[in-house]
Amino acid sequence: SGLVGSEMCIRDSSYAANYGVNRKVQLAFETEEHLRDTITLVQSGEISSSDARLIINEQTVETPASTTALDLELDTNLKYDLYRIRYLVTYSSENPEENWIEEVSYDSEKLHIKLAANPTYEPRSAQVRLAISIPANTINGGQKVVTTSTTITQLGKE
Repeated sequence: SGLVGSEMCIRDSSYAANYGVNRKVQLAFETEEHLRDTITLVQSGEISSSDARLIINEQTVETPASTTALDLELDTNLKYDLYRIRYLVTYSSENPEENWIEEVSYDSEKLHIKLAANPTYEPRSAQVRLAISIPANTINGGQKVVTTSTTITQLGKE
């Protein structure tokens, strides 16, 4: 449904080249009468969703209790889309005090993880998962989610 009896004109629009994967934006319009319309724009990227690569090379890591930083190799062709990658940390314990992974960051080559030293004699583990949602080339098409993860086990004190 459009804006009945109204005219809409987009005079100037510009956009940068898209060297990454597809991206999508929605523009919402509201009139004085509070009628709304939405325009969805999809810009194809140079990397197709089937060619998108996001891989943490070490899928399991075991580290001593004193370790406070990890740098894991990240294999990705998404250097222009790093800002769209999200991370999720899932702990094996349901103890909220055990949020021992303090920071997760990444660049086009490494996954950087800062963690607290393990003060106990018990090992602990967590999964760090990275994901990016890539919209389809069509407005109504589904999206593809590319994911990768690593499981970190931090040993207890000796």
